[in-house]
Parts: sequence; C-alpha cells; structure tokens
Amino acid sequence: MKVLVLDEDPNAQKILRALLQHNRCEALVCTEETEGLNQARAEEPPHIIICDWKAQGIQGPDFCKKLRSSKTRIRPYIIILTTKSAKEEIAEGLDAGADDYIIKPFNLVEMQARLRVAKRSIVYQQDLQREADEGKLIGQRNELLGEMLRSQQTAKVSTIMQTAATAVSAVKQAGRPQKAGEFGQYEMRFMVSAALLEMKLVLESTQKRLLPPPLKNTEFCAWSPLLMQKEGLWIDFILNGSVSDAACLFERSLKRKPHSSQETMGFMAELARIIAAAFQRTLLMKDAATIAPLTTKALLPF
Repeated sequence: MKVLVLDEDPNAQKILRALLQHNRCEALVCTEETEGLNQARAEEPPHIIICDWKAQGIQGPDFCKKLRSSKTRIRPYIIILTTKSAKEEIAEGLDAGADDYIIKPFNLVEMQARLRVAKRSIVYQQDLQREADEGKLIGQRNELLGEMLRSQQTAKVSTIMQTAATAVSAVKQAGRPQKAGEFGQYEMRFMVSAALLEMKLVLESTQKRLLPPPLKNTEFCAWSPLLMQKEGLWIDFILNGSVSDAACLFERSLKRKPHSSQETMGFMAELARIIAAAFQRTLLMKDAATIAPLTTKALLPF
C-alpha cells in the first residue's frame, strides 16, 4: 500500500519511512504542499497520507481542503500530525478533511495502530468500489445484450432450430456415428453460421484443430462454457483475436462504433454466449441437455 508523508522534518521523515517499510508500505516523502498535491492527484495516487499540521510550505488543514475539493482516483485516508492538543484545533483539522490525527511526539505503537485503522478503511473502500464497478459492468452488459437482441435479423429462433434439425438429420443419414459431444465439420459450420447470422455477421471459413489455438500473443479473449451433465462433458467456446477486429465486428453488427474497449469486450463476451446458445439448440435435438454454469467473460490484453 502506498503512503505519502508530507513533512519537512528529516527526523520525522526517517522514522516514518522506516515504520512504513516495516509495515510493508511504499513510502513517498514530500516537503512542500504543491508537490504533495501533485502526488495525491497522480495516476497512481497514495492510499494513505500522513501530513504535518504546520511547517514551512505546508499548512495541514489547507492541504486537506484543497485535496478534498479535487477529483482524485481514490479517496486517500489522511492522518494529520500536530503538536496542537486543543479540542478546537483538532476539530478544525478534522473538519478540513482529515480522517485522523496524532499528537507529536508520537508513540510508534500508536502510529502502527492508526495505520492499521487506515488500512482497514482503505480495504473496505476498495471492496465497495469493486462491487460498484461489477454492478456497473453487469448493467452495461445487460444494456449491450438488449441492443444486440434488438439488432438481430428477422429470422425466428424456430426457423433456425428447424434448419439445425435438418443439419443433424443430414449427418445421421450420411452414416456417421453421432455422439452428443461430437460434431462434424458441416454441423460446426452451420451452428456458428446460424449464431453469427442472428447478429448480421457472416462466417468466412472453418478449420478443424486437434488443439486449442495459442493465446500467448492474442489481444483479447472471450470465453463461454457449456456443461453436458449426463455425458460428463465440458465445452469451452473461445473467441480470440485483435482488439481492432473485435471493434470491426461490433460496428458491423450494431451499426455504430463502440464507446470504449470495455464495451467492445462486452460485445465479444455476449457473442460467445450467442454462439454457445446455437450449440445448445443443436445438442437439444440430439437429446443432450446442457447448462451454462458460468457467466461469459472477456479479457483485454494478457
């Protein structure tokens, strides 16, 4: 965890740096208010700030007010160090935006305890933010899926399923052994084509592989799973390629440009789910029931 120390006293700096390192924190030291504000507003800002109340170039309450009025990536936990002990002055520092205070000269045991309190607060804040981000992402995915469904061609699912039944019947008549988890080249091509046609996309070609495609140098990967409980089979559907190709598919299907790379990845995740659904329909005609046990995922560059 990153901690910013804003203090001009070399002795205080030395003690706090050693204490922070002992507590596995990354210590940043500033001696001037402007430098401290720049650090707090940086792309990777500190999680905790220990600020002296008053020193040359530093006014603790003013620093707190300026920082709290700024839009920062995270809300840092601010501890003010002060020689002041009057209740009114301590209240002034807290009202200015500080979260805690410690009276100088400080006790190391007390300082460590206050740091633990700060860490707990930051971790709780991060958990809340993570939950909020996940909720926002789910909302965006649902909106995107709705847009994808609205953009589908007029072909009905029943028509697609009827064509899928014809494909299955043709393979059976060809005398090929048909197991629930086995698909011929014709079936594979049809099922993917049917799913893509729903999204106004066209399959150019298919190729049978003995091993999964290498993912080491791919730019994105979308994944959707199916589970055939009765047969004890697990099927993974993986879409991988370049981010530019994904954005191109997005634009062809939805007739607009994606607003962000996150929206593009959401589209690819939903596309993987639609392809998996096409396989589910065909498997159902083989009397093989399937479930989608996990939510589809899409990852940006590895």
